[in-house]
Amino acid sequence: MQSQGSLYPDASAAVRHIPALDGLRGLAALIVAVSHLSAMTGIAAGFFGSAGGQLGVILFFALSGFLMAHMYFEAPFSLRNLGQFAVARVARVVPLFLLVVLVSYAVTEVCEARPGCPWVFPMSTQALIDHLLLRRGEGVMWTIPVELKFYALFPFFWLLYRLSRPIGATAITGLLLLYFWLPPGEMPVMRLGHYFLLGIAVCLVTRAFGMNRAVHSRVLELGGTGALVCGILLVLASFPGLFWMLFNRAPKIWWEPIVLMAIALLLLGAIFSRVAQFMFGQFLLPFLGQVSYSLYLTHMLVYQNMRGAIDPGHHPWLFAVLSLSLAILLATAIYHLFESPMRHRLRRVLTRPWLLRRSSQGRPPSECEAPLDTVRQSTMQS
Repeated sequence: MQSQGSLYPDASAAVRHIPALDGLRGLAALIVAVSHLSAMTGIAAGFFGSAGGQLGVILFFALSGFLMAHMYFEAPFSLRNLGQFAVARVARVVPLFLLVVLVSYAVTEVCEARPGCPWVFPMSTQALIDHLLLRRGEGVMWTIPVELKFYALFPFFWLLYRLSRPIGATAITGLLLLYFWLPPGEMPVMRLGHYFLLGIAVCLVTRAFGMNRAVHSRVLELGGTGALVCGILLVLASFPGLFWMLFNRAPKIWWEPIVLMAIALLLLGAIFSRVAQFMFGQFLLPFLGQVSYSLYLTHMLVYQNMRGAIDPGHHPWLFAVLSLSLAILLATAIYHLFESPMRHRLRRVLTRPWLLRRSSQGRPPSECEAPLDTVRQSTMQS
C-alpha cells in the first residue's frame, strides 16, 4: 500500500492510477478539436493561429511516453511481458484506426464525390495501402504511424533501463537534448520522437523524487503546484497568438524550448499537485480523456458533415457549439460500442497464446513474470 508520505514507496505503488492525467488527455483532445473549430469558424483564430492544435498532439505524445514508462519500466523485461505490451498497444490503437480508414475508403469508392454523400477522409486505393502499411496518415491520422513507431522503439528503452537505470536515464536525456541540437526534423529513425522521450524523462524524474524519502511530501506538493501554474502559463504563451505578441515571430511549435518546458512542467504539476487533481481529475475533462482517442479520430468527420446544415461563416457560434457537442456524443458512442469492447476482446484473444504457452511448460508464471494486464487496468489507458 502507498503511504501518504511518499509518492512511490515501492514498485507496486509506482503503477498507481493518476486521475489528473486522464484530464490532461481530455484537455489535449479538446485543444485539437477546438483549434479545428477555430480554423473553420474564425472564433479565436488570432489565439489558435494555424498551428495551435499541434500543442494538443504534443501533449498526447508526452502523455504516451510518460505512461509507457510509468506502466512498464518497473516490470521485468521478459518475452512474456514484451508480448503483452505489444498486444495492449495494438489493441488500443489499431482497431479504431482501421475502422476509420476502411469506412473512408468504402465511402470514397462508392460515392466518388457524388452530391449528397457524407464527407470522409479522401482514401484512394493507393492511400489505403499507404495507411495499412503505416507510410502516412490522412488528416489527423498522420499521428498514428508516429505513435506506432514509438511503440516499436519503446522496448529498446525499457530494456536499457532494466539493464542499468543510470545508463537508461542518461541515454533518454541525451537523445532528448540531441533533438534540439540537430536541425529541426533531422533526427533519423523517428523525426518527432522528442516528446515521447520527454514523457519518459518526466516519469523518471517523478519516480526519483517520489522514492526519495528525504523530500517531504509538502515540498513536493508546493513544488508541484508551482510547476502546474508555470506550465499552464507557458502553454498559453505557446499558442501562436500569444507567442507572436511575446516574441514577435511565429512559433515553430515542435521545436520551441518554451513548449518543451511547458509540457514538462504541466506533467510534473499533474503528478505532484493536489490542485491539478482538482482541475484535471474531476468533472468533464476525465470523461473527455476516456473518449479522447475516438474524439480525436472522428471529430473532423462531424465538423465537415455539419457544413451542409450550418454555414460556419454565417453562424460560427451555433456551428461550433453543435459540432463539438455532436462530436463528443459520437466519440462516446464509438468508445462504448466499438473501441472499448474491441480492445478488450483483442486483448483476450491475442494474449491467450502467451498464457497457454506458459501453462504448457508445466509451471505457473513466477510473481515477477505475472501478467501486466491487472496492473494496466488500475492505471490510465494510454
